[in-house]
Amino acid sequence: MILVNGAFPGPLIEANWGDWISVTVNNQIEGPSEGTAIHWHGLLQRQTPWFDGIPGGQQCPIVPGTSLTYKFRADSWVIHGLNHVPYDLDLGPVLVTDMFQKDYKDIVDGGKAPSYFHGTSCTSNAGLSEFRFTPGKTHRLRVINGGSAGLQHFSIDNHLLTVIANDFVPIEPYQATVLTMGVGKRTDILVTANQDPNFSYWMRSNISTICGLPNQPDSLAIISYGSANTTGAANATKKPRSVAWPFKYTNKRNNHPLNDTTPVFPMPLKNPTTTIYLGVNASVNDTGHLLWTINDRTFRDDDSNPILQLANQRNATNIYNPDWNVYDLGSNSTVRLIVQNQQSAAINISHPFHMHGHDFQVLHEGGGTWDGTTIINAHNPQRRDTQILRPGGHIVLQFEADNPGIWPFHCHVAWHVS
Repeated sequence: MILVNGAFPGPLIEANWGDWISVTVNNQIEGPSEGTAIHWHGLLQRQTPWFDGIPGGQQCPIVPGTSLTYKFRADSWVIHGLNHVPYDLDLGPVLVTDMFQKDYKDIVDGGKAPSYFHGTSCTSNAGLSEFRFTPGKTHRLRVINGGSAGLQHFSIDNHLLTVIANDFVPIEPYQATVLTMGVGKRTDILVTANQDPNFSYWMRSNISTICGLPNQPDSLAIISYGSANTTGAANATKKPRSVAWPFKYTNKRNNHPLNDTTPVFPMPLKNPTTTIYLGVNASVNDTGHLLWTINDRTFRDDDSNPILQLANQRNATNIYNPDWNVYDLGSNSTVRLIVQNQQSAAINISHPFHMHGHDFQVLHEGGGTWDGTTIINAHNPQRRDTQILRPGGHIVLQFEADNPGIWPFHCHVAWHVS
């Protein structure tokens, strides 16, 4: 496992709007040693595109035994956000993730996506994470799917979740019982402690068993109230006895409903100056390896020649290497992307697509192909930076090309982007 300062997850970094953040990364990875980098997911890196952290894109990998200092600005409400809905306590980030037993390189060299998430065995009486609620108070939780592949369904027994932000974009509040979280998605929720304080309750995050075959799909943590006796929670007699919300996953429930996700700060839809069609598919090459493609091309980077560096050197010839799948937007100011999952819905593979350097407006999503005209909330479409492309379906996205740089647009499932 890769650790940051000896721990996973790494240390929390907090900043105020407009602060400059400086982080020095020392590459001490051994056994084997390899290059590394850190991407600052969701930060737009305005005026600092070289610190986005993508080897072969904006930088060379940090060589083992050396260091690199990233410096960038909290240039929006991306860290903690504006408080457009009142709450009492901020419990901070809640990270849901997945775990694989094999080394990443071994999995990739195997030539096919892994089927199993989490461990193959459990440690008895290992204990559970616990979150403390204050009776009668409203708590803010920042749920993050920081995993490699697992589509997660997050809930808290007996408690409604009030959704107030998606991918750092504040939205008009709406209520849900279960959140579906693709890899890379972040959702801020408010939860009011309005249940019996003499009991504790399960917080759940369940990996979808449709897209993978997890050995252990069900993750649990404990929600206790200030008066709840949860000491020694690993003792089965003191664990919560709450019951999960009823929920049945379907391909139509990959994303938060676009009709419900209205940004607080409106951004009217503009007419696009260019439209790009992107077909997502997979094929098996001559060596029997599965390749994921966009417009029939895979992406293979050159760590020694980052694309941003070549572009800055006006090396126009090299940046169009077919292996890099570069789209030059030129002077276009408003870009529309029509992304189609060309695999049939029966194959049942979804793709959480993430864009670096920009938030995009989500104009439409659904099964089959887009009709070319229907737009949801055209007066103020949902904005975020990660959206799930459903099996056999489509997403229509639009963004303002107002942040010069080299910005990856990719599925966030590690085995698809590799």
